[in-house]
Amino acid sequence: MGACPGAQEEEQGRPFIGDAGTHLAAMVRIINAISPAKFPSEDRDDYTLLNAHPLPRYKPIYIGQPTEFHP
Repeated sequence: MGACPGAQEEEQGRPFIGDAGTHLAAMVRIINAISPAKFPSEDRDDYTLLNAHPLPRYKPIYIGQPTEFHP
């Protein structure tokens, strides 16, 4: 479970993008190696990942129309 989505997560529509995703993938591989009966896959996409908070903490800057997003 993550804290909340950031700008990269919002843009790509997936949780744990960038460094967080790299670290998560490494952690899942380690957990799989330690306990393969409980964590049978080393692929992070085989597990349900979610953020604890539905709203991002970053503050997008809106220029022009309110629907235009500029991170």
